[in-house]
Amino acid sequence: EGIVGQPEAQWVFHRSLTDLLAPAFAAGLALTGLLEPTLPPGAGRPGCRWDDMPDVPPVLVARLAAAR
Repeated sequence: EGIVGQPEAQWVFHRSLTDLLAPAFAAGLALTGLLEPTLPPGAGRPGCRWDDMPDVPPVLVARLAAAR
């Protein structure tokens, strides 16, 4: 359940970092930075707040550049 009381089930598909980054590496890019920033306190809607899930990073930011 993503939001308390949502009308339908929510499908979740886990993808490994390998799955996410492999196409970039195959295209000749290199990972030059990786962040998992947090959101400000109170971000989200009632029943779906990141404050309630401190172990789940809400965002993954990857910086890629042409490999040298």
